[in-house]
Amino acid sequence: MSKEIKVPALGESVSEATIAKWLKNEGDAVKMDEPLVELETDKVTVEVPSPVAGKLEKIVAAAGSTVAVGALLGTIAEGAAASAPAAKAAAPKGEAPKPAPAAPAKAADQTLSPAVRKAVVENQINPADLSGTGKDGRITKGDVIDHLAKPAAPAASGIASSVNTSKARLALDNGGATALLRDNIIVVPVGRAVTFFALGPVVVARNRLVTQGTSGKGLDLLATTNLIGNLGFSNEWTLGLLLIFILKLVGKLPDLLAGENGCLSAKLIGLINFFSKPPSFWPPLTRKWATGKILFTENQIAFDVSDEPVAFAISANALFSLDDIGFTDNQCEISSTNFFVLMNAALGAGSVRVADNRFSETWMRAFFSGFIVGGMNTTTDNQSTHCLRAQSLISNNMLVFRDNLALVEAFCPGACSRGRDGVAVPAPAPAPQRPVTP
Repeated sequence: MSKEIKVPALGESVSEATIAKWLKNEGDAVKMDEPLVELETDKVTVEVPSPVAGKLEKIVAAAGSTVAVGALLGTIAEGAAASAPAAKAAAPKGEAPKPAPAAPAKAADQTLSPAVRKAVVENQINPADLSGTGKDGRITKGDVIDHLAKPAAPAASGIASSVNTSKARLALDNGGATALLRDNIIVVPVGRAVTFFALGPVVVARNRLVTQGTSGKGLDLLATTNLIGNLGFSNEWTLGLLLIFILKLVGKLPDLLAGENGCLSAKLIGLINFFSKPPSFWPPLTRKWATGKILFTENQIAFDVSDEPVAFAISANALFSLDDIGFTDNQCEISSTNFFVLMNAALGAGSVRVADNRFSETWMRAFFSGFIVGGMNTTTDNQSTHCLRAQSLISNNMLVFRDNLALVEAFCPGACSRGRDGVAVPAPAPAPQRPVTP
């Protein structure tokens, strides 16, 4: 009785594979669950086992061909004996058997599977530079990835090395994000869904992030669901401008540079390095450091602890950066019976922009829906269950806080009015004057 060998399910969104190699030939005896054929996809390499013990009766799809999930690969004659191999000629009596020939050295043009060949061609890699870890020393796609991950060999001279390092830094600052988390569904029974600290641009977008329990210890007290920090600086700052800002902040700015001269002194000292001989322009601080911008957008975030015992945390979501945070179009919810938080979201950065978000918490389980602090702070067009608070670390003219709605004010009018104190809002238009009737 013949049993069919078919392509198994290969995972979500994978519909076809390439036959890398048959491990058995037609007529070979096979045991149940013994690997018969290797399949390769862009993501994984899979060995297809024998469903029964018997003999490999027929190979339908040859090595190198592309097959869909469920396609027929071959057939096995169940319980059949293998074809008898040709008898080996006995060595003459007294003559030592000849040693097996040594395995040939790996050739640069060895047979590569289609997936490996594609990766080699796209990345311009010489196969001879790769060390195969597959069966019989065969090169796998993982070998290609490992090769690409290895650091490049050091340059021959110090000058060339300096140039290469500079290009690598520019590629980091101006190229892809240091951390990119996008289009994921992350559900964590205990602990935070996302935790990382970065140095460079960060993007967290279009994710479903859920925490269903917390330890109540360590950093879980600071943030239960998401904790992201970034130590990068804004490219706006120079060392001269930072010096002026610190002196102004602590009230130690000399009278000559303060008052009416404050604007001019900031422009000149922030631009020109008068300490160098001759004076030169200040480079940005990011010349030797990375930027730290965080874009957190279009995420659905849930802290669901409806059945947890009485507990407390400072926030569900905490984001901090020395540069900029863009927190837009997110839905942040807390579902709780006995768990209380000081705030749903805690955001702090050199500049922060919070807009078009929905903060929803089970009634009176949060003291604030959000607390936002920034040098420049724009918090507008948000909806929340409880009050939002926003502050500027520089001055009130660096704060815009308006057009935010809080459900608590439907029952307690004016409950959130304190959050609107000192807000830079446009002056109302003068009322039109009535014409004087003679």
